[in-house]
Amino acid sequence: MAYNLDLDYRVKRLTREWGVSSKKMFGGIGYFAGNGNMCFGIMGAGLLLRVNETLAAELLQRPGIETAQMGQRVMKSWLLATGDAIKNEAAVSELLVLSYDFVLTLPAK
Repeated sequence: MAYNLDLDYRVKRLTREWGVSSKKMFGGIGYFAGNGNMCFGIMGAGLLLRVNETLAAELLQRPGIETAQMGQRVMKSWLLATGDAIKNEAAVSELLVLSYDFVLTLPAK
């Protein structure tokens, strides 16, 4: 499955000063914080986000955000944002910050 190159460009531009690295994986691209944890990625046309369970429950109320799934596996605390949820820079930026801030609280890998 190809991933959204326009979204990839937007993510790279919005996070260029965060020190994240990127790696192609699972037919998409993953972005990693300095602590070695994956914080977000691009899967197909959507933005993959990693957040805590409380925030995930809140974000799932928004149009265009659903629980991420890899094959048959539901990915707990990972969300996929598409459509209206990533329609503009402000929306994408907000989601990236939420995901990045959460991952910085995790132990380093």
